[in-house]
Amino acid sequence: MARIVAIDLGRHSVKAVVLETSGRDVSVEGYFSEPVADDGTGRQAPLGDRLVALDQLLESNHTWQSPSTTIALAWPADSISTRIVTLPFSDRAQVDQTLPFTVEEMVPFDLDDMVLGWRSLPHEGEGTRAHVTLVPLGALRSTVESLQERSVDPRHVIVDGEALGTLVPSTGSVAVVDVGHASTIISVLIDGRVVAERAVDVAGRRLTLAIASSMDIGYHEAQRLKHGEHPPDEEPTEGGGDSLLATLPPKARQALDDVFGLLLAEIRSTLIAAEDAHGIDIDRVFLTGGGARLEPLPEYLQRDLGVPVDWLMDAREEGVPPEHGVARSLAELVAAGRPAVNLRTGPLEFKGGVNVLRAVVTYGIA
Repeated sequence: MARIVAIDLGRHSVKAVVLETSGRDVSVEGYFSEPVADDGTGRQAPLGDRLVALDQLLESNHTWQSPSTTIALAWPADSISTRIVTLPFSDRAQVDQTLPFTVEEMVPFDLDDMVLGWRSLPHEGEGTRAHVTLVPLGALRSTVESLQERSVDPRHVIVDGEALGTLVPSTGSVAVVDVGHASTIISVLIDGRVVAERAVDVAGRRLTLAIASSMDIGYHEAQRLKHGEHPPDEEPTEGGGDSLLATLPPKARQALDDVFGLLLAEIRSTLIAAEDAHGIDIDRVFLTGGGARLEPLPEYLQRDLGVPVDWLMDAREEGVPPEHGVARSLAELVAAGRPAVNLRTGPLEFKGGVNVLRAVVTYGIA
């Protein structure tokens, strides 16, 4: 039996999904999460706060630090830059050698300060069509080293938007929308392969701030209201069902509707751009992420896009928490050995065994 631990260092909570693999058999060992400290201002949690939450998870899950465990880390799509590059040759070694010089002419920053990874896209004719991912070297190094200090050295660092394509059908043109706390990830797939990914900063946090501002209340109280605790002097709107909008006064409902409208506009424009760029028609959308559970977002999305909207993992397994969509997808991607851009490359290439002694000592003491 081999263990895979996929970690999502979210801004609201740190999530992990653990898979056990034996041959072709894959089973879920568990879903784990730990809230990130919230100072009540609605700010985005820095890496240090998220690592504290990870420490809490590791304290009760020492086996994750075993040298035999494969660690995978989801990297946020809002911290990357992507480009599509077409080259006239297909030899991978030649692409590796030429791509940095080609990309350097397309971006406004020094490639020495970036980690560059790529994978091929479907392409008619000769040559290579490369999906290039660029990540700031300093930020990635800091995160990897912080995990290494905790004896959870990630063998795989995969952009969350790319991992989200793991659990969708392998045919057709579809999109996956992950509504998180700080950002919403939008991934577009053709025949099971991600061809576009984008993160927008309209998500659960923006909804909470809209409630707080419209009602002149604190962030924590607004967060509670967002999750269904209606004000003591307000009754839910009759006929409103369980919708978030039904639990709030008119001014707050209007503020939320404005944010929902902005989110829908961002999703719609992203999908239209992908359709135009790749000559496709997206015929289905899969929804995941903790913020996606907020009613009436699924209904709004289906009505606005005019295509079926389904939950990402309903077809695979019941009872999967939507907030674990990224971590579960990442774990499955690693288990299946699917091609993806692994950002442990170049100066941060995974060496293996760097922290084995520390891990053995930690694991042994535990």
